[in-house]
Amino acid sequence: ATLKNILHLSKDLNEILREEVLKQSLLRSDAMTIQRKRKQLWLQIMKIDLHFAKNEYNLYHQQQQIELSKSVIDTINVDVVRSFNSLKEISQDTLKNILKTYAVVNTSLDYCQGMNFIAGFLYLTLGKNEALAFAVMREVIEKYHIYNLFNEEQPMLKLMFYQLDRLISIHLPDLHSHFKNETINSSYFSSPYFVTLFTSILQTQPTFENSWMLQRVWDHFLIYGWKAIYKTCILVLKTFEEQLLNMSFEMMLAQLISLPVKFLYNDCTSLRDTLLRKREEAEDDKDLDPEQRRDIIREAEREFED
Repeated sequence: ATLKNILHLSKDLNEILREEVLKQSLLRSDAMTIQRKRKQLWLQIMKIDLHFAKNEYNLYHQQQQIELSKSVIDTINVDVVRSFNSLKEISQDTLKNILKTYAVVNTSLDYCQGMNFIAGFLYLTLGKNEALAFAVMREVIEKYHIYNLFNEEQPMLKLMFYQLDRLISIHLPDLHSHFKNETINSSYFSSPYFVTLFTSILQTQPTFENSWMLQRVWDHFLIYGWKAIYKTCILVLKTFEEQLLNMSFEMMLAQLISLPVKFLYNDCTSLRDTLLRKREEAEDDKDLDPEQRRDIIREAEREFED
């Protein structure tokens, strides 16, 4: 019995170490490595098997054609038409496939507004693979209890509003006082932050290419859970605090809704090109020793991350 317990303990420790290595790889690797390995790391962290996910998706996808009610299908179809209107990298049929297949799996939830943005974001992040987008969305909704956000009485969402208000009062007291004076609380603007996990910022964007910051938020979310979303909320507000302090009620509300887009969706094209150019130059420069070459590449990557 003692040997059996030791073997179990050893297995558990190996699993803990493996998970920690995966997490650190996602959080600490250089920008280009993360971009290249993100799909693989996400699947490993979420413990999703690629082949099983594809087989499961195909099975449920066939069932959705006969098992979904007309009301669920109509709701999904209406929402999809209004989703990602400017983004050409995902089709309406693709989004419908993912959402209808999920509705078959989770009959108690079916479909709720906000899931369309999560599904689309995951599809684009995971190499435009419907099965993987479905598998990760299913796991995320279950693991982080996102289904509770769609409860009719919304107890979880109301709790999140309260918690965010408290965090603002602690970390941004001046802004909290200004909100109070203007009779604004987080329920006025933060619902899409939580319900779509910031993915609704893609609604008006023409390309997915500049979503590096949004993907980094999700990197942290998959590891730290809701703490990462709260931290992002505070960071967004802190970044624009000075501007918000000089705004009245109406102007502030309009800005608060659009702030995540300004913060999380950045044109990284020129920075990425600069990073690639510096990397190529360092690798081609025969006068540099390996350590100097690594230092130049690391510095360029830090600039990109910042």
